[in-house]
Amino acid sequence: MASKSRWSISLREADEAPAAEVSKNHGVSEQTIYTWSKRFDAMNAVDIWHLH
Repeated sequence: MASKSRWSISLREADEAPAAEVSKNHGVSEQTIYTWSKRFDAMNAVDIWHLH
């Protein structure tokens, strides 16, 4: 599973670039970017960091 920092970096990049480009840059599937976005988009960086 990806690290917390990877989630937050990828989601920030996905706000500004196409999901296909971000997924390619981070070695994850485009669907993973969409899933992370759906799951974590409403959270801020501190909330994500506190997930276990």
